[in-house]
Amino acid sequence: MSQTKLLLVDDEPNVLSSLTRTFRGEAYDLLTTSNASEALSKTETERPDIVISDYGLPDMNGVELLTRIRQQFPDIIRILLTGHADFSTAMEAINQGEVYRFITKPWNNDDLKTTVRQALRLRQLERQNAELLRTVNEQNAELRSFNTDLEKRVLEQTAEVRRLYGDLQGHFVQSVKVFVEMVSLRDANMADHCKRVAAFSKAIARQFGLDEQHVFELEIAAVLHDIGKIGMPDAVLDLNAPLAPNEKAMYREHPAAGQKVIQPIPELERAARLIRHHHERFDGRGFPDGLKRDDIPLGAKLISIADAFDRAMYGRKFGERLPLPEALEFIQRMRGYDFDPEIVDVFVGFVQNRQKQQPVQQIELKINLSDLTAGMVTAREVRTSSGILLVAKGECITEHNVRRLVNHDRVDPIISGIFVLSSPSG
Repeated sequence: MSQTKLLLVDDEPNVLSSLTRTFRGEAYDLLTTSNASEALSKTETERPDIVISDYGLPDMNGVELLTRIRQQFPDIIRILLTGHADFSTAMEAINQGEVYRFITKPWNNDDLKTTVRQALRLRQLERQNAELLRTVNEQNAELRSFNTDLEKRVLEQTAEVRRLYGDLQGHFVQSVKVFVEMVSLRDANMADHCKRVAAFSKAIARQFGLDEQHVFELEIAAVLHDIGKIGMPDAVLDLNAPLAPNEKAMYREHPAAGQKVIQPIPELERAARLIRHHHERFDGRGFPDGLKRDDIPLGAKLISIADAFDRAMYGRKFGERLPLPEALEFIQRMRGYDFDPEIVDVFVGFVQNRQKQQPVQQIELKINLSDLTAGMVTAREVRTSSGILLVAKGECITEHNVRRLVNHDRVDPIISGIFVLSSPSG
């Protein structure tokens, strides 16, 4: 297997040398150039896997370069470096160059290397998914051809039909797993949120007597309901901060984007429709289509309420998350506005009954160091970038721990994040 190639483009020799040192020792074949023209030439002759380009090049800017590379070689991963972290530059890079990441100078070496590894992993998953889709389409075509004279051969071909169907189902389930892995690579907390929403949606669907096929499709739609957010900038996904009008418009596109991602798979067509409408509101104030009341699919209504409930308990800043009773009160206040009253009543009753019957289960949450307070319990070890163990897994945080972590982070950053245990009781 050929070695992964990185093309590094920057007109400042010291920056280019710094980039080269960052990846020295990694299993990459490093190519360098100081201008866009030579970068285009090397792209054509060397076919790198990733191009990391500075924005301010002498013969054309980095966005123009990455846009031309995208037009000629869309499979090449594109990353933009810039010392000017303004929003217009970011939007230009995303819309024209379709860059994988937008990184400001000076960069963090570990973050940059992690970004490259994740990009390569994502491309591998995309290629695997494309192969799975091709296989599914081919086998669907074979199955349609087979069905044209199925009546004549039904007795002798029954076993073969079952075998083909089993293969198709296997590929279908594998495709869903690939999508879930893509969400997890983009944001582990987002992936955990989607799994919890899927569990709640599935349980409530059974309260409404949906058959197993519809429950299965609903569960898939719920676990993939945020897949349209994969390509969005972190600033748009940070719901703790107010969004500018253009950021809000971009955020409102994610249900339709999610539908577009999975609809090509025939078995996911109905799930794709539920994804499109999971932000519709009972009173018609939702998006993307402004549907209301019975025009909204039941499955989309279920995902909507499970999504809001989970975000109330786990989606805000750590110190602002709502305990279970307050989260249920929040859902009830939206009865008849955001949510179908009948579904609210069933949902609240189900959660309250489950709380009485089952012990509270803790989940793992990733938080910022600034949100860490005494009394929290660590779900993972806390280490610095150099590997120093600061807090063990399962340790109850004290004020001394907090001060120690803050002091270490200033000189030896904690790049892996901090994971703590939380439960619906707060």
